[in-house]
Amino acid sequence: MKPFLPQVLEPFLESGESDLYTIPVKFQTDKGHSVELSTVYQDTHPTVFPPTKEMQQRPTVVFVHGSPGSHKDFKYMVLPLRERGVRSIAFNWPGMGYTTFDHRLQLTNSERTAFARSLIDRLLPSFTELIFVGHSRGGENALRLARKD
Repeated sequence: MKPFLPQVLEPFLESGESDLYTIPVKFQTDKGHSVELSTVYQDTHPTVFPPTKEMQQRPTVVFVHGSPGSHKDFKYMVLPLRERGVRSIAFNWPGMGYTTFDHRLQLTNSERTAFARSLIDRLLPSFTELIFVGHSRGGENALRLARKD
């Protein structure tokens, strides 16, 4: 998959919130359907590409919300991290927050993980220091995403 390039960094302005961006995310459903969703995520320090080696080695916290939920569930954690220069990304699951939905989705943990992995591959293709924080149902997905296999 192609890396996320700065010329396609598209702010999400409909909510009036800062640090929100949108990106198309393609992945496979459990039944083999190819789905593309307009995905909205919060990124406190968007990266330019190609990222420097230093940028790739700096920690990035990826917040994974529960169901129901949204990127807003982590608002009290994002600010202190931002103030310390730590990048954090909080995305919205399909049909939650501002991310679109597709009726072919069953929203199983495997589909949710495939969706999140596709998004992370686009945003953080060569980053090595990823920290996953999951809340409620997002906890299992955070554990799955942290696995290297």
